Amino acid sequence: MKTPASQFGLRESLSTLFRRKTLILGIALLTCVVSFSVAMLQSKVWESSARIVVQQNRQAVRVGSGAVGQDVPFGLNRSEQVRTELEIISSPVVLAETVNRLGPQVVLDKMRWRWDWLRELPDHIIDPVRQWVMQTVLGRPVGQPMSPTQLAMRKVGASLSLEPVREAAVFTVGVEAPDPQFAALIVDTVIDVYLDHHIAVRQVAATSGVFATESQRLRAELEVATARRQALKSSGGVVSVGPQKQLLLQRLNDAEAALARANIDAIESARRITEAERQLSRRAPEVELQATTSRNPALDSLRQQLAQLEIERGNYLPGSPAARSIEIEIDSVKARMPNEQERINSSRVSGLDTTYREVERGLLAERARLSALSSRADLRRQIDTYRAELKELDTLEAQLHETDRDVDLTEEALRSSLRKQEEERLGGLLNEHRVSDVVPIEPASVADRPSRPRVMLVTFVGLGTGLLAGLALAFLCEYFRRTIATREEAADQLGVPVVASLLDTRLEKAAGAVNQIEVRRIAEALRQERASSTRGLSILITSTSSGEGKSLIAAELAALLGRRENACVLVDASEQHLKLPAGMARIDMSQTDAAVIETARQALQSLCEQYDVVLLDGPAVGSSGNGLWLPEIVDRVILVVQAEHTTGVNAMQTLRIIEAAGGRLMGVVLNRRRLVIPGWVYGWLLSPRHAMQP
Repeated sequence: MKTPASQFGLRESLSTLFRRKTLILGIALLTCVVSFSVAMLQSKVWESSARIVVQQNRQAVRVGSGAVGQDVPFGLNRSEQVRTELEIISSPVVLAETVNRLGPQVVLDKMRWRWDWLRELPDHIIDPVRQWVMQTVLGRPVGQPMSPTQLAMRKVGASLSLEPVREAAVFTVGVEAPDPQFAALIVDTVIDVYLDHHIAVRQVAATSGVFATESQRLRAELEVATARRQALKSSGGVVSVGPQKQLLLQRLNDAEAALARANIDAIESARRITEAERQLSRRAPEVELQATTSRNPALDSLRQQLAQLEIERGNYLPGSPAARSIEIEIDSVKARMPNEQERINSSRVSGLDTTYREVERGLLAERARLSALSSRADLRRQIDTYRAELKELDTLEAQLHETDRDVDLTEEALRSSLRKQEEERLGGLLNEHRVSDVVPIEPASVADRPSRPRVMLVTFVGLGTGLLAGLALAFLCEYFRRTIATREEAADQLGVPVVASLLDTRLEKAAGAVNQIEVRRIAEALRQERASSTRGLSILITSTSSGEGKSLIAAELAALLGRRENACVLVDASEQHLKLPAGMARIDMSQTDAAVIETARQALQSLCEQYDVVLLDGPAVGSSGNGLWLPEIVDRVILVVQAEHTTGVNAMQTLRIIEAAGGRLMGVVLNRRRLVIPGWVYGWLLSPRHAMQP
């Protein structure tokens, strides 16, 4: 079982690395050899490249300021222009022309790699099968195989690389080929074909005089539109529509205002006539003559003023402020008249009333004025005339606007056509001199060394990849490891004390001395157990499976304890029989009846009375069915676990068997443990002295 994540630190990581060093180094060496072999078996790749700058060499010959006719589409930035050129150079048209110039068969022969036959092998197998299925099963006609030109185009397209340069209007054209001279030849040919195709694509839209013909047609349309506009002005007698229309509108407004004022004056005059007639109806036209002894001029003046006020009151609506003001003045005049009447001594008047005559004269004048106002028919005719002229002028203005718009559009189209005609002429001159917006910076150079394969780089990359894969696999194996490898794992997983941890003498030079110390620890633990007992101890040494070293541990422990007389005796119980010392019977451990078990118990008790420690080299309890009753008749049981061999699950099952048989476990001995971390690593990385240094 793997170490818990909370306890997995530097020591555990180093243990994993050194424990799995063979796996790690083996995988790294294998990937290194494979990478080196693959690199050596690959064909040598020679790369040739050239750079092309994208600039606006034809921008200076533009006619006008518009965007019409530009080589580069309007609104594109530098990176978009470069991407546009990359699409043009990688088009099938350029590839086809390149292959035709070089020759399809030459391209196929020069571009053949070492392992092309292996890559073509599936096609040779699949194509006949596909043809048979198409004809026999589906009943469809088989398509034509690829021509040499198409195959050569695929070869060139696969080896062609186009890379834009960052932050610059430059892109690189590169080709990889088995031959360095042929790679440079392909690059130069591709660039030459691309420049010709670029000029053909970027040239002005028309090159056969279409803009000259269009300019002549537009000139004729412009002359017709201008003549139609002039004829329209002459027929309407119009010099300038705007001012004439404004003057006519002013006259129409003035005539309408005069007619409105005449209507208002006529209404007022009719009201005054009505009031004058009402005044005349209230007065007599004649009065009797009177003798007057004395005349008061002030009274006559008041009477005239009263008559004038009454006439003026008829000009206003009853209840209006002006009418009320006049009525107040009339009341004031009437109040003054009695006072002036008293000043007349006597008089006699005869003849017509003067007030009546004045009102009658005013009535005649108002009637004449009303007749004059009602007879203004010439204003209405004049207004109708103005409106008719204004309507005609509006119609003429709309026609003139339409004609002016046609003239303006025709003039603009003519200017654009003339500009395009001039740009066509200049573009033809530039095309003749092969002036383009793309310029090769340098010709393709022949490579002096192959670009691939990089044997050392591939080898070191393979080595690094192998190391990483080995490390990952090592930690993965450590994660899924279920065997017990260290003292801590044994104590943590089994939950019992580890009385000793013995090294593997086949791998460690100092294993003998260390094992002696560990065996002494077992002997010391047995002596302490013996000191607390009145008789000798019987100890069963067992294991989960055979071959874990329990017999060797029992022999070494017996040799160490047997240095004193009657201190220890070793009983062999590893086979089918319990071999007691001389003078005692052999007991068959396959028998499980009570008599056999009792006989064995008595024999052990007899030996315990003679010896301090009785060691039983027992069978493997976890894998053997013999002697399962032995833990019941002994005082203590020692379980031997082989490091990195016995799993924690098997060891726990063995402990449960011992406990089920009634045995009392003294502890676990971890045997054949390896010191996977070298001593120099302990000295430099794990020692307390170095750990305390800054």
